[in-house]
Amino acid sequence: MLGLNMKWKKLTLILILLLFLMPACLDAEWLFVSPMPHARYGHDATLGLDGKIYVMGGYVWYFHDGMYSSLVYDPKKDIWKYLEPVPGWIYPRHFKIFDPDMGIWRTVRKVKGERNYYEVFDPANKKSKWNLIPREIPLEKLRKTDVERQGDGVAIVTGKDGLIYWLGGNGKWLGDGESIVLPYNPVNAGWPKVGSKRIYYSSSAYGDKTVYETDMPSMLERRIDHEAVVTSEGKIYVMGGRREKQRKSYRGQFIGTGEIEISDTLECYDPVANKWEYKKPMSSKRMFFAAVVGPDDKIYVFGGAAGLSTEPSTPVLDTTEVYDAKTNSWSFRRSMTGARKAHAGVLGADGKIYIMGGSSEVHGHPLKDVFIYDPVKDAWEKGPDMNIPRAIPSAVATPDGKIYAIGGTDVGAYENRRGVNFFLPKRLELYTGKVQDTVEVLDIFKLK
Repeated sequence: MLGLNMKWKKLTLILILLLFLMPACLDAEWLFVSPMPHARYGHDATLGLDGKIYVMGGYVWYFHDGMYSSLVYDPKKDIWKYLEPVPGWIYPRHFKIFDPDMGIWRTVRKVKGERNYYEVFDPANKKSKWNLIPREIPLEKLRKTDVERQGDGVAIVTGKDGLIYWLGGNGKWLGDGESIVLPYNPVNAGWPKVGSKRIYYSSSAYGDKTVYETDMPSMLERRIDHEAVVTSEGKIYVMGGRREKQRKSYRGQFIGTGEIEISDTLECYDPVANKWEYKKPMSSKRMFFAAVVGPDDKIYVFGGAAGLSTEPSTPVLDTTEVYDAKTNSWSFRRSMTGARKAHAGVLGADGKIYIMGGSSEVHGHPLKDVFIYDPVKDAWEKGPDMNIPRAIPSAVATPDGKIYAIGGTDVGAYENRRGVNFFLPKRLELYTGKVQDTVEVLDIFKLK
């Protein structure tokens, strides 16, 4: 009898733990739509003038390069499609071609002394990594750049001209940040063409510099995990973020030092003058924050982290500050209900700003909280939670009152389940988080 009681007590304890650790029931306010083809976080998204949602960059799970960096979502058809990958770096004799049978990009190079043959890199062939094939592929189908521009921590905006602008982010995996600006034309699916320029460091040493055929100048600073917005007059504002400090190598090239610096600067691109210029900086250095153009055409900045360390000197911020372009000045508004970093923010069709997900600590658990800020009343209210905790997601609002929460990661939100899984059979193990491919949508006009 005692053994039976112990068995029931153990079963009851497991049931209590299961109830406590299971995800909350799906919030009826948020609904799932078709997931992205690949999970990702650290990406960005923007609404195109064609009503479609463009998602670019980020840490794409299992792929540390840019071959899957660019996607487009049609809200009317609930369909995702791949876009032409963002251009990477030029290699004078190397090309890229997409293999539809394998679903991968292959590296190709011309064979010296032969006009009609290519060598194709085959990592599965241990004897010879390069296989000789006839040149049956038209030259215009070959891509002259690699697809390694991952774009983790990139900022994406839609200009008044309808172009999608890719600003900064990590160039390669574990890169030190870029100042590059690449415009994408959704009409003809075109990125700037790429060429190369040979740079001689000495009489015997040289390198090839990648040159992009675009009139768009680079930003004044290299930036990762920054924010970018477009105001009604068509100017692009970029602010904050981080970058790795650099030093000159013996060949005059710049290499990373490993030291990270956080930015408080604000720079503005004027499409008429075709130049960037600094504006008054923010009150605090920050990264992983949210920036939104309000209904008054002012730029609202929410929260963020002042660094990567857990030390008190690098706190997570709860501040709300506003930039007025007319006076080139910043002012504070009512602070958020709590500190927040790695969240997303959008201006809803109702004129209110929606802040989603993120974490309350530098290395905190991802959250599914939603908070709504009213710029007119300078007041905050709680919104309906998302179905999934999300850190470093992206978000887009549409004119019909929809808000889309896209990707991110919930890894770490369920840490206390790992220990419980040790006692459970495989088929009963609890969910412990992953990088998300999921997308959920909120109809703000149906909120109670």
